[in-house]
Amino acid sequence: MAHPRQPITATEGQPARLTLWFGLGVGRLLAAVVFLFAMVIMAAAVLAHTLPATRIALTFDIATPLALHAALAGAVALLAMMSRRWAWPVLMIGLPAIVAVHAAGAALQASDTPFSRSSSSTPREHLRVLSLNTWHRHPDIDAVERGIELSNADVVVLIEVGPDKQPMIERLARIYPYRESCAAYWECSVAVLSRYPIIKGNAGRKHLETPPMAVAEIDGRDAGFGTFTVVAAHVHRPSRSPRIHRAHMRALATLAARTPGPLILAGDFNTGAMSASWSELIDLTGMRSAAAWAPTWPAIPIALPQVALDHILISPHLSFGRTGTGPNVKSDHLGIWAEVRMPSKASAEAMSQTLSAASKSGSAH
Repeated sequence: MAHPRQPITATEGQPARLTLWFGLGVGRLLAAVVFLFAMVIMAAAVLAHTLPATRIALTFDIATPLALHAALAGAVALLAMMSRRWAWPVLMIGLPAIVAVHAAGAALQASDTPFSRSSSSTPREHLRVLSLNTWHRHPDIDAVERGIELSNADVVVLIEVGPDKQPMIERLARIYPYRESCAAYWECSVAVLSRYPIIKGNAGRKHLETPPMAVAEIDGRDAGFGTFTVVAAHVHRPSRSPRIHRAHMRALATLAARTPGPLILAGDFNTGAMSASWSELIDLTGMRSAAAWAPTWPAIPIALPQVALDHILISPHLSFGRTGTGPNVKSDHLGIWAEVRMPSKASAEAMSQTLSAASKSGSAH
């Protein structure tokens, strides 16, 4: 004889409901929250590129450096929601894996000694350029100095190199006797160091709408590189002021358009290749970037960089050899380095004539 089914009391049913809630329900709920957050970031990135450059679009542009993270996180969250009782494991494995993949991408391109130890007088077809944000609060300036020495670069761009690092710059003069620097002022704190003579240059910050910059026209003819200009720049962080960030990027575009001859623009741009401000800079200048997708930040307390904030850009008549990140000098940023092939004499003259004609045409209008 079948026994009648006994009703489950509130006390007996509570553990089952709690198990369902914390084992299955919460996992899928968290996945839904991650998915929604990822979609918001991706939508903001799309709007930053499609809306006119109003304050709203500039604000949305803050999210663009994380658009790839958001896309991957959204895919993981969607998989977790579909997995039902496996939601927690999918999230716990998938989300850290996104961080690990970005860090691994940086590690594959990283080197603490990017350039060979050949003499600076040895004929080479590439100029060796290093850009490094040295971090204002760096507790070990000697580590920064050693990293610069070991890099064996021909030209070094330094960002966040303030009054506390001026003695380091003086010591590095044995390797880099020529420089343009505003390291004496915290509000500027950028420098260009060079093995080759600087014909003319300047360093400083004119006003809030322009970034701290050091500009150096360098004579590399004895090494076969001709003359070229290097600009070091530290662009305002968009999370502090999207408007000032965009103004800084446009100021760099204007400077690039007005600079004759080969140009190398390097430093901390505080944005990456997915941002609208970056796209505008590239569209206006036609410049190309070294390792544009290589993450350089954050690099402390351990080097797990996620976002490409540091860049080396070259004018259209130049080309890259090897590129990568490093050295790791225990700053909050990894450095970025590139071999830059300078134009032949004939192409340099053609480029100069083209730029001169463009400048005259612009003046006529």
